[in-house]
Amino acid sequence: MNDDLEKAKKYFLRGLQYFENEKYLEAKIAFEKSLEICPNRVSGLVNLTATLIKLKEYADAKNICEKILKISNDTSEAWLNLGLISLEVHEFEVAIRNFDEALKITPDYPDALTNKGCALQELGDKSEALALHERAIQLNPKLYAAWLNKGVLLNQLGRYEEAIQTYDKALTIRPNHFQALTNLGATLAEGLGRYHDALGLYQAALSIKKDYADAHWNESIARLAIGDFARGWEKYEFRWLKTKSNFYKHSNIPPLIKFLDVEIKGKTILVWFEQGYGDAIQFCRFIQLLHDLGAVVYLEIPAALRDLFLSLSCCHIIDYGNAPTNFDYQIPMLSLPAYFHLDLRSISQKYPYLHPTGGAVNRWKEVLRLSAKTLNIGLCCSGNLKLDKRSGYKRPIPLHLFSELVDRANCFLIQKDLTADDQLFLNQNPKLHYLGDQIQDFNDSAAIIENLDLVISIDSALAHLSGAMGKKTFVLLPSIPDWRWISDAGDSTWYPSAILLKQVTAGNWSDVILEVQAKLLSEDLS
Repeated sequence: MNDDLEKAKKYFLRGLQYFENEKYLEAKIAFEKSLEICPNRVSGLVNLTATLIKLKEYADAKNICEKILKISNDTSEAWLNLGLISLEVHEFEVAIRNFDEALKITPDYPDALTNKGCALQELGDKSEALALHERAIQLNPKLYAAWLNKGVLLNQLGRYEEAIQTYDKALTIRPNHFQALTNLGATLAEGLGRYHDALGLYQAALSIKKDYADAHWNESIARLAIGDFARGWEKYEFRWLKTKSNFYKHSNIPPLIKFLDVEIKGKTILVWFEQGYGDAIQFCRFIQLLHDLGAVVYLEIPAALRDLFLSLSCCHIIDYGNAPTNFDYQIPMLSLPAYFHLDLRSISQKYPYLHPTGGAVNRWKEVLRLSAKTLNIGLCCSGNLKLDKRSGYKRPIPLHLFSELVDRANCFLIQKDLTADDQLFLNQNPKLHYLGDQIQDFNDSAAIIENLDLVISIDSALAHLSGAMGKKTFVLLPSIPDWRWISDAGDSTWYPSAILLKQVTAGNWSDVILEVQAKLLSEDLS
């Protein structure tokens, strides 16, 4: 019997060593061998659960956690691991409840505190999240994950120099660790625009762990931001493997990928919506390339885009979630550039490539109070406020900054969400026509745009729509714009009718609005 216990202990210690060295498959085997001898040993079950989470085997991990709690319901590590599972599958409220159960048992539990902080981050409660990360660090200054999590949050808050210092601290605990190197690179790139420095850090991370999907993914964003499309699109496919990745749909339909040299003429291909409305508007142009090769293309799209996308003659429209399975191939929309090896010279397609359908233009012309004496301008100063809250409110512009423009032109606010301050400005300025409560879908938005002279928008789906329609558009961007616009201001690579106006100083929109006013005096909007 003692020999069996010694053997179980040997396997258990071997599992811990494998886990520490991030060899999770080997760790799983070792813990399972230990548990074959001592099946109800809580420490073995806890560590096996942690290993299964790393391997993304969430269902098995959850079952083992529940087994642990039946053996010993005051095992805080089991509640922690249940919280981690919920965090991984984006059930953030459930994750918080699980972490709270762990903290009831062990109030000063650093791992539970920092991971609860991660869940709160996702729900937008960044101040409480930061306090939890800092409490975890206070309890255990060598807890690498807490430093890493704090760095992520500081990056989200736009406190980039502090984030850099925090990642540097994490790297003193685990020198040259691929996660901290990758996150540091993300801050340099997305926070400070230091894309080439970031690429060096991503390469360093991949030299340590060549299959680290987050580093490949971050590299794609940096390369796309500087216009290196050839390598950027290839790396962009790692979005399905990165941390907090979306799910690849339609597993029963063969994927259309560039590495397969297949003939698609006469084949049926399902292209499906992913990410956001703006992405769909930006990338639907490439469906035409499939059609030109002789494919019969079906596009699975949400209801908000359906009527607008009926203007695409190159595909058949299917309601999102109702796609049949009898297709030859499938491809998510943002994989089209990689499939066609598109570079900066080849992304331009026929313009405009979208237009409103079903007589919507005339219907809206009767609704809008258009002016024959001054410019009719569409405004969009904020987008999805929940998304903006998670990303640190980098893109919204306070509506009051447009007050001079509202006085001089006939302006229409083409957005749904309003902050409290913007609602107050709207109430005090009846000359500004708010249309958000009348807009049913993007076909309505397109019809409104068609009736106007100009659109002035933040980085939003409306900016993409206006550009796709060939309407003169001023796109107002933060100092470090999203990769979809490429890093330089000026003429848009994606939309010939769009002009990109970018902050010089982070957070300063006043100078951008002054530039808008100067452009209005100098631009020919006829």
